[in-house]
Amino acid sequence: MRGLRDMLLEEEKRLENIIHVTQERLENVPEGRLRISCVNNQPYYYHCTETNKQTGKYIAKENRQLVQRLAQKTYDKKVLKLAEKRLSQIKSITRDYEDAEIEKIYKKERRERQRFIQPVELIWEQKIERWMQEKYEGKMDDPDYARKAIKKIEVYGRNDICPGKNLILTYETKQTVLSNKTIEKMVKQYLI
Repeated sequence: MRGLRDMLLEEEKRLENIIHVTQERLENVPEGRLRISCVNNQPYYYHCTETNKQTGKYIAKENRQLVQRLAQKTYDKKVLKLAEKRLSQIKSITRDYEDAEIEKIYKKERRERQRFIQPVELIWEQKIERWMQEKYEGKMDDPDYARKAIKKIEVYGRNDICPGKNLILTYETKQTVLSNKTIEKMVKQYLI
């Protein structure tokens, strides 16, 4: 099962890629920044550099590539700054984070002590036990139920929720019921 740590590490890779892309883009950029002034809803573009910091030099229509490059530069700098900040935060979290930390505190206690402890949330084994005790009535032989189930599976698929990957499917009819042994195998294969 995919935990928060895996998601954070995936986000870390995404941010590292964003940082790499923006740093590459910022290697050969024009100096200065873009200033945009609107008069009668008409934008005018100015190139602000060290020599003309405040007002800038007007950029003629023929030089719109400079406008694009300066606008991109400002955007890339903002993205880079945020990506570096978020990457630092995520690295700080993942350095000291494990999935199921709360559960591990309970599991590290001796069995004799566990008998007297009420965990703040169900541990994994308790969740599985509760799930396996649920009574399921086979409904796949009900055409209306089966049609709705298939529609749900289609919606899951459109949202990248795929059987065997991040979705476990079971089917039962009134005559053919899923055995506990099969359920246990599925739990071990997909969830533990």
